[in-house]
Amino acid sequence: MLEVVKFIHFLGFVLGLGCGFANIIAARKFAALPKDAAPIGGSLRMALGQCAGIGLVLLWVSGGLLVAMGPGAALFADPVFQAKLLAVLVLTVFSAMANLAIIRAKRTGTPPNTMRMARLGNGAQVTGFLALALAIVAFS
Repeated sequence: MLEVVKFIHFLGFVLGLGCGFANIIAARKFAALPKDAAPIGGSLRMALGQCAGIGLVLLWVSGGLLVAMGPGAALFADPVFQAKLLAVLVLTVFSAMANLAIIRAKRTGTPPNTMRMARLGNGAQVTGFLALALAIVAFS
């Protein structure tokens, strides 16, 4: 069972960081295309964002299971794990802010602020990579 939960956790990493990074690249590529390509770019970026969000949910659920199945609450005493958890919390806040902006944009019909969305995406990527690096140190 532990191997299945680890698989789900790594799948969450792949989806979260991979789709998030692909979304940043897609944004840059679509920005250079004619305006009539915007709906295609928007739908692709929406799908990538949803995929990254699913990855984040998988990380939270499987991470909780991994802690419960392994070291338990003692793990929270490790300062490196605390820093990793903080990075994941910040990543989650960035993701929630971006998703709220998208929901608001759908309701109003006005696209979200591109600069703000870029900052949120870049911040999510930085904190995601930081969380990954800290996880490697914490569990070495």
